[in-house]
Amino acid sequence: GNNAYNYFQASTSFVFTELIPENAILNYGKFRLNYAEVGSSAPFNALADQYVKPTAFGSVPLFGIPGTKNNDNLLPERTKSYEIGMELTFLDGRAAFDVNYFNSETVDQIIPVAVSTATGFSSKYVNAGTVENKGWELTLTGTPVKSGSFKWDISVNWTRIRNQVTELY
Repeated sequence: GNNAYNYFQASTSFVFTELIPENAILNYGKFRLNYAEVGSSAPFNALADQYVKPTAFGSVPLFGIPGTKNNDNLLPERTKSYEIGMELTFLDGRAAFDVNYFNSETVDQIIPVAVSTATGFSSKYVNAGTVENKGWELTLTGTPVKSGSFKWDISVNWTRIRNQVTELY
């Protein structure tokens, strides 16, 4: 009953340099904003318990239970993320700056967690946790040489990502 999920995404941008007079320094400027949600279903055969059939012992067929207890109450794993950024181009395209902040949160992660073997299983599938990923990305681009059909571009990228488990089973 929990096996349906939808994907949502919205993205918008605003080129603010369309509203200001042209100048020799700032040639292009844009703000952008994105939001998305994606889902992921449980692994194959993780919802209903089923017998497994290992190799027969001689002519005697064998059946048993798997080592992981399945769970028909699993919710789909979901990731919700947003991103805010700005692009700037200067000096007739000779220099550019791009900054971006991003944040994503994955909830209801489907993980087999260890359980007491007295249950007959060694693990059980559960919605086990929430993980948050956030960070910054900066890119500087420059064109030190531009002559005729020859152009030399240089880009430097810096990224800072922080991951944190915020909830655990």
